[in-house]
Amino acid sequence: GMLFSGTTLLWIGGFLRGEVRIPENAIVYRDALISANNVKVYLPDSMTNIDGLLMETNYPVTIVLPDTLAHLERVTLWFNRIRGALTVELPESMENVTFGSETISNGVAHNVFSEVDTIVIPAAMQKVPDKVLYSAYDLNAIVVESGNTVYKSVDGALYSADGKILYRWPNVKTDGAITI
Repeated sequence: GMLFSGTTLLWIGGFLRGEVRIPENAIVYRDALISANNVKVYLPDSMTNIDGLLMETNYPVTIVLPDTLAHLERVTLWFNRIRGALTVELPESMENVTFGSETISNGVAHNVFSEVDTIVIPAAMQKVPDKVLYSAYDLNAIVVESGNTVYKSVDGALYSADGKILYRWPNVKTDGAITI
């Protein structure tokens, strides 16, 4: 399962499947999720600061951000031979979240969600921060949970609930025309 040193989570085994809930008050080491694959990881509510989570996987991984999140630096998927898909489920509110700035590594710019494939917006979220929407360069889709009264998603794009405003078209979607 999971390897701890005291309360610090050092590693989640690549053989874990399904859902993994990291215990409250655990400190998540930067590379703890590097081997995670085919798993949905729930970060604990006690985790208020994410200063980089690194994953190197060939398989899908979903990260569920805690509602108590106060600072988010970076969530990064390292490339391997075959790229896995990284989904990030946002908390219900990000109004008070501060974000890290762009960093450069090996000549490549990395923002908060540089390599995120899918962003999931919860039904209760009323405002998605611009930093979330525009830092996901490799975005395939935005998914809005049913019941959201502010946003909706159509074919992976993010629209106002009434469909009159297009907020974000995923960068990797190049097929066809956009009709609003």
